[in-house]
Amino acid sequence: MSDLGVANELDVFAKEATIYEDNRNRLLASSEGEFVLIRGEEIAGTYGTVELAVDAGYNRWGNVPFFVKRIEQVDSVEQFVSNHLGL
Repeated sequence: MSDLGVANELDVFAKEATIYEDNRNRLLASSEGEFVLIRGEEIAGTYGTVELAVDAGYNRWGNVPFFVKRIEQVDSVEQFVSNHLGL
């Protein structure tokens, strides 16, 4: 895979990452430790577990990319591959 391919993959959630950062302080105050579900510019909610957030994303939008992130003071990196996408 070329570097350009990696950059394009990282850009997939650029809008959602910006929405998260723009709302981070509010999310930390109300839901620290939970998982936020975002698609496009919409924050669909916060959930107690990553599984609940992912299930909510599939139920709401179907088999499309959506952003799930743990709300925490110091960010950690986690990557998941969906078995629903056949990858």
